[in-house]
Amino acid sequence: MADTLHHLTKVLETVAGVEEAEAFFSTVGSNVGHIIYDEYASQLEKECSNGEILPKVLIELENRAGGDFRLIEMDENRIVLENTTCPFGAKVNGTRSACMVTSNIVGHLASNCKGYAKVILEKTIARGDGMCRVSVSFNDDITPGLEYFADD
Repeated sequence: MADTLHHLTKVLETVAGVEEAEAFFSTVGSNVGHIIYDEYASQLEKECSNGEILPKVLIELENRAGGDFRLIEMDENRIVLENTTCPFGAKVNGTRSACMVTSNIVGHLASNCKGYAKVILEKTIARGDGMCRVSVSFNDDITPGLEYFADD
């Protein structure tokens, strides 16, 4: 699966460009986010208000996919996760558009839990940073990032 994703990402980035590949993977990630949210909906809807369940669900989800995510920081306004193993495998390096899947899944789950979320990919393995650092903010209107809003 990782090899397939790697080749698909490289082809899309080469043929269509990085921005178009990111748009494509954002759509894929959004669709997957809807499916995953439905899987976790009953648990999230009951426990989102206490703030403890969301990071646990995000970490479980990413780690089930093959990542090595852990919680670095959390308060009522922000969650910060770090990861040393990409869920998409070692070949992800150099294919930054694949990170849009992670961003959209995290953003979709977080925004449906909190109403709004901004995902900032501070570091990514795909960009050659050697690790991922994903910040999820619930009220940041200054820092550049990808904004997500709860489904109606």
